[in-house]
Amino acid sequence: MKKPKPNLKTMAKVKNCPLCGQIYVETGRKMCRDCYVRQEEMEGKVVAYVRDHPDATVGEVVEATGVEESVIRRMIREGRFESSNIQLDYPCARCGKPIIKGKFCQDCLMRLYVKMQRTKKELKLKQVGVKDHARRVFMVEREEETNKKPTKK
Repeated sequence: MKKPKPNLKTMAKVKNCPLCGQIYVETGRKMCRDCYVRQEEMEGKVVAYVRDHPDATVGEVVEATGVEESVIRRMIREGRFESSNIQLDYPCARCGKPIIKGKFCQDCLMRLYVKMQRTKKELKLKQVGVKDHARRVFMVEREEETNKKPTKK
């Protein structure tokens, strides 16, 4: 009796934890269980501090809790403080303007969008130009072939 082949789509993926390097089975957390527990503890400290000090800056939260700024910024980006009316902010990745979610401020998002649309249009024009050029070359070659006079031997 043959063994059934493993279904690769349903098999668990084994990965290395990006924080500690330990091997773990992917469960959607994107880190091993130990690091996940540590992250939850750090996030709990941040939430408790921010609840008691709603006007605190990110720097003050880092200093008071000992939690890395990157963890706090990730929590802000994920919108973890929006429902509690706490306005922690961090700088836009492009211009440095204070923002409360995402990576870019609205001005930078608009600039990036306009630039992307312009680039898309330029690429389309280049593509049309290449097609048009290829069509012209084909027509010239065809014309040359039809205008060729047979040589007598």
